[in-house]
Amino acid sequence: MRDIWLWNAARMARFLAQKRSQLILLTNKREAGVTADCVKAGDCAPGANHFTDSGMAYADGETVETLSAGAPSLERCGLAAAVELVGDRWTLLILRSALYGVTRFDDMHSSLGLPRTVLSNRLKKLVENDLLRKRPYKEDGQRTRHQYVLTSKGVDLALPLIALMQWGEKHILDAPGKTSLVERGAGAPLHAGLISEDGRPVDLRQAQFRMAS
Repeated sequence: MRDIWLWNAARMARFLAQKRSQLILLTNKREAGVTADCVKAGDCAPGANHFTDSGMAYADGETVETLSAGAPSLERCGLAAAVELVGDRWTLLILRSALYGVTRFDDMHSSLGLPRTVLSNRLKKLVENDLLRKRPYKEDGQRTRHQYVLTSKGVDLALPLIALMQWGEKHILDAPGKTSLVERGAGAPLHAGLISEDGRPVDLRQAQFRMAS
């Protein structure tokens, strides 16, 4: 079963990498007012590297021809590793609940509507991998129970989850989501994006992949 699960995780990572390149291309081309010929015709070649066309490319002269199918090996790919750990629907929704402060088992079960055994198994896995931590609590007249709070490792997933949320609002929902992200105090809207080490915002079209030596 584990071999089948790992195989499916690898397939999902490859699928996400392919779709990500297509979405980046379509978004940037729409902003630039141009579209690649193969996108117009709907016959993009498998493994076609559109990052160069959309302004995003491999750094230091690295090209798609020197890579396997235009992507690094899954063995050292952070995306593939993340998908293997948190890539299924219920795991992501449990982490979403924890970000919103829904941390008790019964509250998660009620809001998500998943089977209790599935919730229990996912929570156990998240605790074992140090994304959630069990914290005991006790209400008057009740036995001690546990809530599941995010660890620092789990909190670090906030940015990719926020990016997914904002992508879903932009490309899938017909209307803005019920929750928006704003700056504490000022109330100004916030958007997930790229920043340099010195804190400068960087447009995606100015970003490049650099392959490890």
